[in-house]
Amino acid sequence: MPAKRLLIKRMFVIALASVVILAGLMVGGVRLIDHLVPSYREALAERIGGRMDADIDIGAIELRWQWHGPLLELADVRITRRGNDRPAATLDTLGLHFSFNDLIHGQRLPDGLVLESPRLTLRRGADNRPRVAHWSRPGDEPLDWQAVNDALSRMRSIRVDNAHLTLKDAALPGGKAVIEHANARVTQGDAGYAWQVDANGPDWFEKLDGEGHFTGPLPAPDDADFRISLGGVQALDIARGADLLEPALAQRLSGGALSTTVEGQWQSQRLTSARAQIDLAAVEDAAHDAPLLPALSSTLKAAGIPKTPGADAGDDDFSIVVSQLKGDLDGLDAFSLTGAVDVDEPAVRLDARHVPVALALRLARLKFERLAESEVDARVDDLSFAIGADTPARIAFDFDALTIDDPKLAVGPLAGSYYQQADTHVLQFSEAGGRLRVPRFLRGELPLDDLDGELSWHPRDDGWQVDARKLRLKSGTAEVQASGNVRLPRAGAPVVDFDAQASAPDGARLLQHIPQADDLPNERLRDWLPKAITAGALDDARLQIAGALDRFPFAVPRDGERFRLELTGHGVDVAYKDGWPSLDNARGTLSLEGDDLRVDVSAAEMLGVALGPATGRVANVREPILLIDGKARGGESKKMLSFLSQSPLRDRFAKVLEAIEVNGPADLTLDLRIPLKPELGDPVVAGTVDARGATLRQKALPGPITGITGRLRFDDKGLHARGLQGNLLGVALDTDLEPVADDRQRIVSRARLELPQDGAALAHYLPETWQRYAHGATNIDVAFEVARDGGLSDITLDSDLQGMALELPDPLTKAADDTAPLALTIAGDTSRVDVDYDDRVDLAVRLNDGKPTRVQAVFNDDSLEPPDVDGIWIGGQTQSADGLGWFTVVRDQVQGAARDDDSTGASPLAFTGGDLRIGELNLDNRYFESTHLRAQTMSARPGWRIDFEGPNTQGQVTWTQPAGGNINIAGNLARLALKTREQDPPVPADNGETVIWKDVNPVDLPHLDIFVGKVLVDATDFGEAELNATALPDGWRLDRFQLRDGALAGWATGRWLQDGGTTQASAQTRFEGHGLSGLLRSLGYASTVRADTARVHARLDIAPNPAGLDLRALDGSVELALDDGTFTAVEPGAARVLGLVNLYVLPRRLRLDFRDVVDEGLAFDKVRADFDIRNGDAYSDNVRIETPSSKIHMSGRIGLAARDYDERVTITPKVGSGVTIASTVLGGPLVGAAVFAMQELLKKPIQKFSSIAYTLKGSWDDPRIEEPSTEE
Repeated sequence: MPAKRLLIKRMFVIALASVVILAGLMVGGVRLIDHLVPSYREALAERIGGRMDADIDIGAIELRWQWHGPLLELADVRITRRGNDRPAATLDTLGLHFSFNDLIHGQRLPDGLVLESPRLTLRRGADNRPRVAHWSRPGDEPLDWQAVNDALSRMRSIRVDNAHLTLKDAALPGGKAVIEHANARVTQGDAGYAWQVDANGPDWFEKLDGEGHFTGPLPAPDDADFRISLGGVQALDIARGADLLEPALAQRLSGGALSTTVEGQWQSQRLTSARAQIDLAAVEDAAHDAPLLPALSSTLKAAGIPKTPGADAGDDDFSIVVSQLKGDLDGLDAFSLTGAVDVDEPAVRLDARHVPVALALRLARLKFERLAESEVDARVDDLSFAIGADTPARIAFDFDALTIDDPKLAVGPLAGSYYQQADTHVLQFSEAGGRLRVPRFLRGELPLDDLDGELSWHPRDDGWQVDARKLRLKSGTAEVQASGNVRLPRAGAPVVDFDAQASAPDGARLLQHIPQADDLPNERLRDWLPKAITAGALDDARLQIAGALDRFPFAVPRDGERFRLELTGHGVDVAYKDGWPSLDNARGTLSLEGDDLRVDVSAAEMLGVALGPATGRVANVREPILLIDGKARGGESKKMLSFLSQSPLRDRFAKVLEAIEVNGPADLTLDLRIPLKPELGDPVVAGTVDARGATLRQKALPGPITGITGRLRFDDKGLHARGLQGNLLGVALDTDLEPVADDRQRIVSRARLELPQDGAALAHYLPETWQRYAHGATNIDVAFEVARDGGLSDITLDSDLQGMALELPDPLTKAADDTAPLALTIAGDTSRVDVDYDDRVDLAVRLNDGKPTRVQAVFNDDSLEPPDVDGIWIGGQTQSADGLGWFTVVRDQVQGAARDDDSTGASPLAFTGGDLRIGELNLDNRYFESTHLRAQTMSARPGWRIDFEGPNTQGQVTWTQPAGGNINIAGNLARLALKTREQDPPVPADNGETVIWKDVNPVDLPHLDIFVGKVLVDATDFGEAELNATALPDGWRLDRFQLRDGALAGWATGRWLQDGGTTQASAQTRFEGHGLSGLLRSLGYASTVRADTARVHARLDIAPNPAGLDLRALDGSVELALDDGTFTAVEPGAARVLGLVNLYVLPRRLRLDFRDVVDEGLAFDKVRADFDIRNGDAYSDNVRIETPSSKIHMSGRIGLAARDYDERVTITPKVGSGVTIASTVLGGPLVGAAVFAMQELLKKPIQKFSSIAYTLKGSWDDPRIEEPSTEE
C-alpha cells in the first residue's frame, strides 16, 4: 500500500512537472514564434478579424501562465472595420484568459477579458442611437441583447482599465466630452454578476462612480441593486451647450453645480424602491445682487406598485414622490409632487399642488432674459403632466388672479386655463378685469371689463405661430372680437392673418387711443384720424389683415397679402382740412385697403346743405392727400377724352386731341386733390384714362393701333404714360408719353420688328421689294412729337439692327449677329423717308400716298447732289461693289414698280441713273479696277446710257427696252480691262447635274451689239472683240462672237431655242492662239489648260429634249491641238466639255511627285486629239500627248454627262525599249512613277520595259486603274 501511494505521488509530481515544463515551452514557443514567424501573428489577427468583419493589427503576442490557465496578451492592438481607412478602437493590451479545465475539455474560447487603455469615440447617429465612430454604418442592427447575455455567460470576468472615451454630440457643451480615465469591472459568481464603474468626467462634471449586482438577462434582470453618484455637474454649461440660454444672459450667469446620488433595488424584473437626493447650488447673475435662482435641494422617492392578478400590462409600475423641496423662495414649503411610471409603455404621469409661480418665473428668466423686468403673479393650485413613448408631453393647469406688469404690457387680473400637448400651447380666458396697457400699440389705458376666447401657439419650421380663436374683449369704450394667427419667423418680420370686428358708441373717443409712436407706419394718417373725426358713433368696424408686417399696409399686395379696414358709422363730423368746410352728420363707410383710404358717404351736410352720394379718398395714407373723385367705367374713350377739351384744360389739350382719333372702351377718373397737411401742397385737379382695348388712328401711321391698354394720366403739364400696350398691324408696341418744351407732347414707342412677318407695318414707308432683303428680328425705337396746335413732327426710327440680316449686295450686306446703326426719319406728312445706314449710305425716299416715287442712294460722299427727278438714282463712292448683285436689285425694284403700276395705275418707279466711283466692281470672280460710271436716262427712247470713265474701262453702253420687246444692249468701248481671281472657295463640282444654265430662259436674253477696241484679261491682250446676238420669239441666236488682232483669234456662233417645253441648241467655234486660258477665265470658268499655242475647232449640238441644255443630249465633234503648256489641277465644273483631256487626275492617282507634274498640273510638249461626241460621251482613239519624258496615248470614252472614264492609257518612255529601273533617273520621274505604280499593281518587280499600259475607269472624282500591263 505505501508503495502504491508512493507510485501515485510520483506520477502526480511527474505530471505536474510536465505541465510546468509544457507551459514554459508554450510561453517560450509563443515568443519564439512571434519573433521568428510573424505570419503566425498575422494569421491570428486574420482569424479574430474574420469573426468581427474587421482588420486587426497586433504589435506583439505574449503567452503567460496564471493560476486558472494561460493568458494570451495582444499588444498594440488596432481594430479597423473593413471598408474604413481609420481604426475604430485601439488598445495598449488585450488580454484573453483561458481556463485550463476548458482547454482540456476542448473549449478554446476565453473566459475572461482585460482591456488596457482602450480608445474609441461615440457619436449620435441619424436614428439618435449611439454609434462607434469609424465602425457603425447605416443599416447596422441595434444592440443584440441576446448576444450580450450569451457573451456574459461565457465570461468569468471583464475588466476595462484606464479607458479613454470621446463622446460627440451637438447637445454637449462644446459639442463633445472627453472621459480620460474610466474603469469598469464585471465579475460572474455563484450569486450572479457584480459590477463597478468609476470615471473622471470632462470639465462640466467632476466624478462618476457606481456599483451593484444583478442576476438574470439584460436589459431587464431578475434581481438587482445599484448605487450611482454623480458630482460636480455644471448645469449651466450643459444649458449653454444645448442653446437653452440667451447668449448675453449665459455670459453673466455662474454657479448652479448639481450633485445627485441614486440608490435602488430591482426584484422580479421590477423596480421595488429607489431614492435620489438632488442638490443644486445657487445660480448667480452678475447684473443683479440677488441670485437669479436660490440654492435648492430635494428628495425623490420611488416605490414599486404590486401587480394584481389579471392586471393590464399597461398599468403603472411604480410611484414617485418629491418631498422636502427646500430653498430661499416663498411657497416652496406648500409644494408637493406625486406621480407614477409605467415601464412597459413607458410613460410618466405627474401631479403638482400649489405650484410656486415665483419659482417658475425664476426658471423662465434663465431662458428669456427679457423677463428680468417682468413681474408675474398668479395662483396655480393644480397642475398635471404626462409623457409616454408614443404620447408627447402634456401639461395642463388652471390659473386665477394672473397679473402681468411689464414695460411693454400690463394686464390683469385674468382667469383661465393653460394646456400643452407636445409643442402646441393653448391658453383659454374665462374672465378679466382691471385695465389693459400696451404703450406701443395703444395710447393710454383701456378699461377691461371682460375677456374670453382662446390663444394657442406652436412651433413651425421657420419659427412660431400664434392663433387666436374667438377672442372677445369688452370695455366701456368698445367691444372687439378677433380671430386669426400671427407667424413669428426666426428671421424677418412677423406675418399676420387676422379678422376682427368691433363697435363703439363713441367712435371719436375710441380713436383717441390710436398710438402715435414715430416708428409705426402711417404716421400722418394716425395723426389725422383722431383730429379729423371729432364726433360720431361706430356702428361696425371690420378689419382684415394678412401679410408680413414689414410690408404693411401692402400697397401693392402680393399673393396672400391683404389689409382692409372698413368702418361704418353715423352722426360723424369730419374736419378733413383746415380752412375747408367740415362734413357734418355724415352717414357712410370709411374703408382703408392697403395704403388707400376711401370714404363713401351716402348722406351728409355741408354748410347746412344736404349732400347726395360722394366719394373721398386718401390714395396713400403715408402721405395723406384727400382725393374727391368721379369715375366712369367701360365708357367710350372719345367721350371721356372730350372732358379735356371741354374743361378748363381745353387750351392745353384740345388741338392735341384733334390730331388723334381714339375709340373704344376706357375708364375715366377725375381727381380733386386736397392735401391734408400744409406741407403737402395746394389742391390740384387731374385725371386718368385707363384704356381697355381702345383703337387709335393717326394719318401718319400705316394703320390703326389696336388693343391699346394701360393708363394715360393728364394734368396741367400734359399727358403722361409709361408702358402703354398696343398692336400696329401685328407688331406689339410699348409706348411712353411725356410733355416736353413748348407745350409739345413726345411719344416714344418700342417694338421688336421681325421680317418678313411684320412687313405690313413697314409697307407704308418701305415697299415689299426692299423688305425682301431683310430677314430676322431686331429692336426698334420710334419717336415723334405733337405740337399744341396738333401739328406732327418728323417720326424717327432708330435701331442697331442686331438680329436682322441684310442680304443686300456689297457694300451694304450685314450678318444678323452684327450691329449697324440705322437712323430712319419719316416726315410728319409722310411725304419722305430719310435713311442713314451705318455711315455707309444715305437713302432718301419720296412717297406719294404711301407709294415711293423717288429713291436716291448716296454712298460715302456728302458733296454729291442727286438730281431733282423721280425714280431710282445711285451715286457716291465705295471701295468695292457687287455689280451682278446690284444689277439684280435695281432690276427687281424697276419690275416691282412696274407691277404696282399695272395694279394701281400709279406711275412706275424707274431707274433714272447714277454716278458711282468704285474701287473694284466685282462680277463674280471677275472685276474691273478704278471704275467710274455715269448712268442717265435717254431722251429719244426708253432706256439708259452708261458712260464708263477710268483707266481700265472706257466707253459707252446703252440699255433700251421697247414696249413688249426684249432688252437691247449696245456698246462701243475703247478699252475693257478685266481682272480675274481664283474662286475662294474654288468652284465646286456640279454634283452630277447634267443640265447647265438651268434657270436661264433663252426667250428672256437680250439683243447684243457690242464692240470693244481693246480687251485685256489680266495680262493677256485679246485685241478687238465684237459681239452680236439677236433675241428671237422662240429663243436666242449668237450671230457672231469674234476676237482678232490679239492673243487669241477666232469666232463663235450659236443658237438656243425653246418651243413648247422642248429645248435644242447648236454652237460652232474656231479659235487659235495663246490666250485660251484667259478666255476661259473671262467667261467665268476655271482654266483647265494653259498653252503657248492652241487650236480648238468644235461643232456641238443639243438634241431636242424637255430638260434644257442637257449634256446627255450633246452631240458633235472637237479637234484640239495644244503646244507647250500645262493641264491645270482644277475641276472643270460646269464647263465639262473642256474636261476632255483631264490629265490632271493621272499624277494625282499615282500619288507621286515628279518633275513633269508641276504644282499647277501636268506639263506637256504637244497634245493632239479628235473627239466624236455622242449622247454626252466623247470618243477618241488618237489622243496623243508628249511630255518631256514620255509619250502618252489614250483611246476610249470620256463621259461628259456622267463624269466618268473608260479609257486605255499607254505610257512610253522617250529613251526607247529596254529601260532598266536604274535608268528611271535618266528617263525622267514620270517613267519612274509609272514603273513604281505598275510594280505595285502587278505585285512583282519590273527589271526592264518599253511601255506601260492600263485602263482608267470610274468617276472623274475617284478614277481607278485596272488591267495593267507592260512590254519588257
